[in-house]
Amino acid sequence: MREDIRTYLVESGEICRLKDFVKRRLTEHDWRGEMKTYCRGIIIKRGIEKLKYEELMNEMTSAGREIVKERGMANLTVDELYKELTPNGRNIARERGAENLTVDELLNEVTPKAKELIPDSVKQELQQQLQGYF
Repeated sequence: MREDIRTYLVESGEICRLKDFVKRRLTEHDWRGEMKTYCRGIIIKRGIEKLKYEELMNEMTSAGREIVKERGMANLTVDELYKELTPNGRNIARERGAENLTVDELLNEVTPKAKELIPDSVKQELQQQLQGYF
């Protein structure tokens, strides 16, 4: 069921509308600013030379989810997100039973898969950029 929804969202281009909506909500709550501050704190505390990409991502993921929960954004249902979509997108989501899926559940399912898709070369490049930044 969830894979069908994901496929539909990607193929129809609706995924972009969802991403924009989520970005707006996160911006409204200054989530990005808090994440930057948290990231800097981790790097300063541990030292950039000793910190590995995976460790940083794991800590940032946990912290990001906590901030979302604290701000009450985790209770936003996927159905609420789908209100941002076209009527056809909403109908397909309802038909496939997604209206009771929360954003937190969606993040828990998508995040590990997304991490796996990041090539090692990109991880190394990010590590180098972080070292240059600090």
